[in-house]
Amino acid sequence: MGYNVEIFDKKECKKKKSVAAEVINSQRDINPELTDAYAEFKKAEKVCDSFGEKWLKAINPVTKRIHADFHQLGGDTARMSCGGGESAVNLQQLPKESETRACFISEKGNKFISEDYQSQESRIIASVSNDPAMLHIYSPGQCGDMHSLVCKMAFPEIVKDCPVEEIKGKFHKLRDDVKSQVEFPINYGGDWNTIREHSGKSDAESKQIYENYMKGFPGVKKYQEYCRKAVIRDGYILMNPVTGHRAHIPDWDNKWIYIRDKMNTPGFWDYYRELKAYDPYSDELHEIREYFKIKSDLEKASINYRIQNRGAMCLKLAGILLFKWIVKNNLQNKVKICIPVHDEFNIEAPEELAEETAKILQKCMEKGAQPFCTRLPLSSDVSRLNDGTLPTYWIH
Repeated sequence: MGYNVEIFDKKECKKKKSVAAEVINSQRDINPELTDAYAEFKKAEKVCDSFGEKWLKAINPVTKRIHADFHQLGGDTARMSCGGGESAVNLQQLPKESETRACFISEKGNKFISEDYQSQESRIIASVSNDPAMLHIYSPGQCGDMHSLVCKMAFPEIVKDCPVEEIKGKFHKLRDDVKSQVEFPINYGGDWNTIREHSGKSDAESKQIYENYMKGFPGVKKYQEYCRKAVIRDGYILMNPVTGHRAHIPDWDNKWIYIRDKMNTPGFWDYYRELKAYDPYSDELHEIREYFKIKSDLEKASINYRIQNRGAMCLKLAGILLFKWIVKNNLQNKVKICIPVHDEFNIEAPEELAEETAKILQKCMEKGAQPFCTRLPLSSDVSRLNDGTLPTYWIH
């Protein structure tokens, strides 16, 4: 079909063939219609493999529930994780499509409440970076549509003078593409290469989009530059100053710090060029190259982890506040915390308590966010509240 399916496997250090979705999507210009169809097929295939028969087998025959294992410190960013145990299913990775979520209903006499933070990652990025344009879009009287703002900043030659609040209607597809191809990749440390990989655009187009973005959001640019310097300077990532969570770098003290300091000595780069020219397979050159890769990964993590950790802390503090309310009001095993998912709580409550519980949960989530999103409010929305008799799902 004209696609180049040969890739270099970094783990195995050799070339091989791959028809992974990202490989084909990066060459969308060859055949846009086929590429898009293939992407949809691979997405559906993944859903069936990951969330199909094994989930049905995980249903407990007595309780009719899935009992998954949650881990308080599941990742480097201190986010909770889910999986392992007898069920071996991950409740935190369920697709957001309504037909999947509608399979989860409350027991008889209860209502199912699903409540998530509004634009949590975007608001935390705005708060941490102190970017004027980002903070302004979330200020009172503004539309609060970060995706449209990014669309306007990244594609000024297309959007031109269209008001931000009208972009969603007039440039709907471009705005949708921006979320996955530009906004989140850049916000988590990507550059123009990342844009090219996600969008399939040319080098020149990707570079221009990246430059437009950084010009439009100078606070983000300054924040990311700080993060890149800080992790190489300190050898760890201070993910937030409130709790003091750190992500330490393996082998930093006994290996990488030595190479970092060596690179800063006079004459290093002349020596490096000589190694490349006369001894390209030396262990020393391999170690230096390995450091460059580690350095790049650390810089991205330094940008990403600070946002992910703050998001995790918002939910954890909200969970503590909710649990205290449950205990204080003697509602154990009546109000049930079912599935906490990154920026979302899914709980059950008796029908007569559902409305009150939903409001309490909202207050807990807003209060839980305050120490970690300090420059603007981070509120939540109830996106589902039903009686458990019909699998009805409302997308807010």
